[in-house]
Amino acid sequence: MPSDTDHTLSELQEALKLVSKRGLATQGQLSDAAGVNQSTVSLAKRGMLTRTTHSTSTLLKTCQKLLEKPLPMPSRKIVQQINNFYRSGGTEAELEAVLVHSTKLIGRVLVDDD
Repeated sequence: MPSDTDHTLSELQEALKLVSKRGLATQGQLSDAAGVNQSTVSLAKRGMLTRTTHSTSTLLKTCQKLLEKPLPMPSRKIVQQINNFYRSGGTEAELEAVLVHSTKLIGRVLVDDD
């Protein structure tokens, strides 16, 4: 039977994966926001931690705050552009690749402006 520690660390790992998948924050941004070492974020995301600490609890709370924010709905114009992309023969994988690339570029600009 999994312990409370196992459950918490598993929940943290899943939360970190979701934050990353949704592009809500980088490991560095999470470590800054939670006030923990970046190595703690990395180890937790890979499931390499064996005990819960104040740092892991704080990191989990930080992830949960990011994940509880509702995702904005795309505007009608964005939906129209997506539909035009599909009508012209674009695939979901191509659209995802464009969005991932664009998000990374925008993220770099935002980080550089700070």
